[in-house]
Amino acid sequence: MKKIAILSILLITSPIPTTSANTKLCEITGIHDGDSLRVSCHRKALRLACIDAPEPDQPFGEEARDYLGSLTIGKELEIVTRGNGGFDRTASILYVNNINIQERLLSAGLAWYYPQYASKCGDFMGLKQAEQSARDRGAGLWKSANPIAPWAWRKGVR
Repeated sequence: MKKIAILSILLITSPIPTTSANTKLCEITGIHDGDSLRVSCHRKALRLACIDAPEPDQPFGEEARDYLGSLTIGKELEIVTRGNGGFDRTASILYVNNINIQERLLSAGLAWYYPQYASKCGDFMGLKQAEQSARDRGAGLWKSANPIAPWAWRKGVR
């Protein structure tokens, strides 16, 4: 009985790791656009999973990049990797102080929710709701009558 009590106390008082094998704490070293960046602790560039921000030459592209920078530069990031992001990048979910960066970009109207990659994100419903809220408020790119999604922009739809 004493052994069980001691084990229980040890379990209760032992620190619980907050990161998993696919989670790292890092800092930004460069931002390419509103959904691609480089960090200090990862060899490959990162692609923000489950969202697509406007391209740099697209309306709101610079705003998305600048906003991503304002949320992340000089701050410690928690990066949860979610597999291959294409173009030699790693798909990742970013957090600063437990705040989901993808959700922030969507809420500001500076990215689209990317449903075909929803399986890479845990709380994809929160992401969908963040985009819908931005649409309803006419935030960011949703001020435009017919904003063009980045995947259409890349195919030449303008």
